[in-house]
Amino acid sequence: FAHNFNMFYRKVYVSVIVKINNEGKIRPLEIEWSDGRRFKIDRILDERQAPSTVGSILTKKYKILVQGSEKSLYVETTTNRWFVETVSGY
Repeated sequence: FAHNFNMFYRKVYVSVIVKINNEGKIRPLEIEWSDGRRFKIDRILDERQAPSTVGSILTKKYKILVQGSEKSLYVETTTNRWFVETVSGY
C-alpha cells in the first residue's frame, strides 16, 4: 500500500449556472470552466454544509453526477464563490 505524498488538493474556481426557485432554494445546473467549456449537472445526489479538503471557509457541498461521474462542487457561504477540488502534484 503506497502513498503518493506529492499529491495535494487545490481549489479551482468555476462559474456555475444556477436556478433559484420561488422559495430561494439554489440548484446548480451547469459548471463553466474559465476556458468556456460547460458541463451539465445531470443530477444532485446530496447537498449539505460540509468543509472542503482545502481551506477553512464554511462551504456547502453538492455531490453531483456529471457525464456519469460523481463529483463534488462547493460554494463558499461567505463569498458565494463556487469551486471544485483537483488533485495536483508538486
